[in-house]
Amino acid sequence: MPLNNFLINAVLNEAFGAVAYSAPANLFIGLSTTPIAAAGTGITEPSGGSYARVSVANNTTNWATVSNQTKRNSTAITFPTATANWGTIT
Repeated sequence: MPLNNFLINAVLNEAFGAVAYSAPANLFIGLSTTPIAAAGTGITEPSGGSYARVSVANNTTNWATVSNQTKRNSTAITFPTATANWGTIT
């Protein structure tokens, strides 16, 4: 997933101006039925059917070290079982 504008701005502010960025302790991972733009727009989350975002601790156990400009989760991110049609997840 490309960096969204919020994170790009935070990194640039820290690199150029020494404005400290504090990473959140938890990340809330969601799904989308539409492609997500680099700006973080275009998200259409499923609704109903037991859908909920999943909280994942932001640590090196859950997120592998960057490799080739790619960050991946190291542990499974498990969503609740759908009790209705969530649509096609992209």
